[in-house]
Amino acid sequence: MSKIRKGNKETRKAPKLSPKAKKAAKVARRHDGDIVPFIPVAER
Repeated sequence: MSKIRKGNKETRKAPKLSPKAKKAAKVARRHDGDIVPFIPVAER
């Protein structure tokens, strides 16, 4: 009869974003203030 080995090592969690998506989100966050919202002013 052999012993059953059970490790207590935690399994690695999958990343929420891939490296490419993470970089795209970082670039988008950096350029977030560049966009000026266009608010049309009603003529009187």
